Amino acid sequence: MTQWYEPLRNITIDILAAQRALSFEMAWFLDALLQGDYPIEMRRVLGSRLPTFTDEEKTKLRKGVDFIGVNHYTSLYVKDCMFSPCELDKFSGNALVFATSQRNGVLIGASTGMPTMFVVPHGMEKDISCKDTTTHLCKHATKQ
Repeated sequence: MTQWYEPLRNITIDILAAQRALSFEMAWFLDALLQGDYPIEMRRVLGSRLPTFTDEEKTKLRKGVDFIGVNHYTSLYVKDCMFSPCELDKFSGNALVFATSQRNGVLIGASTGMPTMFVVPHGMEKDISCKDTTTHLCKHATKQ
């Protein structure tokens, strides 16, 4: 499952928060599978709460995968909570971000039947594209 994150505000800390939130999504799994470890951003935030891999486990993990399927669910805005005061939620709080569907009262996309899911086609495109993003999937796709 993936979500795409856009900065709530066009300021450095929210741009970094969006990148950090992305490291807690697909990169959480892909970095482990393709590099043998969790993303650096996750290590910085979670520290010793994040398990470590033995050298043997890292070697096994780096052997690669035959197929990666992506279930992209929605896109959200994020606000930094590392350097800004804000309320952390249960899902995105580990990345020290506050996720919201609205910017200045306007939804990020069309509503769906699910209260936390929105139709945001560019989010899926950015989630799997290397064109304009630096997501971990793009980093992996260019390394393979």
